[in-house]
Amino acid sequence: MTEDERKEKLRQVQSRLEEIEELVRKSAELTGLSTDEDTEMSDPTEMSKPLPNCSFEEGGLSFDFSKAADANAVGLPLFFHKNMQTLQGSLPLPIFNKLWQQAASDNHTDYKKSDKEIEKYRGHPFPGEWSQSRFEWNENFDTLVEMCRRVYKYYSFANALEIHKKNVIRIFKDQRSWVIAFRYDLTIRKATFAVRNPNDKIPNPALEPTGLVDEIYYAARAQGDLNLDDNPYRKGGPKFGRNPYADITSDPSSSNSSQGNATSGQSRPYSSGRTQPRSQGPYGNYKGKNFNPSYKRPEGNRSDNFKGKGKEKM
Repeated sequence: MTEDERKEKLRQVQSRLEEIEELVRKSAELTGLSTDEDTEMSDPTEMSKPLPNCSFEEGGLSFDFSKAADANAVGLPLFFHKNMQTLQGSLPLPIFNKLWQQAASDNHTDYKKSDKEIEKYRGHPFPGEWSQSRFEWNENFDTLVEMCRRVYKYYSFANALEIHKKNVIRIFKDQRSWVIAFRYDLTIRKATFAVRNPNDKIPNPALEPTGLVDEIYYAARAQGDLNLDDNPYRKGGPKFGRNPYADITSDPSSSNSSQGNATSGQSRPYSSGRTQPRSQGPYGNYKGKNFNPSYKRPEGNRSDNFKGKGKEKM
């Protein structure tokens, strides 16, 4: 290709491109669209409005844009949150452990119950009450008081819980047994958070019922739970795997999880130690509805050369 032919070919291509651009411009005018030349890039900062620095409502929700999100704030699962709103129902102390709350927030369980079914907790498993050491109990109880005061605005009730905690510590020092003090705390909390009638009011956990400490003392003495500085039924304790309320061995896996009893595990089947009689026949002691205890197998007319499934008798 000569130089003149190359220039002519380039001129034709440029002319074709100009025709295409003209067609695009006319098509945009017919459809009402703007071309790339008319379009200007907008600044995102000019499009958005400044955020409010105050409290406001939007979409039926209340916002406070003057505060930053609390990275350490971890709440309760919905089931226990509802119980805290009314201060009744299941509220075991281990659910106020912050590490457990973090784990529970990362494990969501969606369950739709029927209208006739009683609502039950089906979320992240929580340890039983007796799984706590004395130091864990102290931290969990402080979190309970903090949430009552800061999250749920139960200021007077939080103050009463603090007095109750002082009562527990005093009982521990007087009786020299953490088991007695903890059982007192557990009894008061269960009575305070018990399911109430609609017209019943929440009792005062700071008041000490008359005779309760003595009753707990006698029960602890029968269990050999005196002169203890910590919970012997916790994992690693000298009585781990035993029932705190009866002198029997329990299943540790069920006593320390939410799938069993929240305070004590299911006891193992009771064994009297007697030798059980062996079963009679391949079906045990089952005789059938046509069983006749007086029946005897007939022996007559049986040949000596009778051949059975076993060895032939000659």
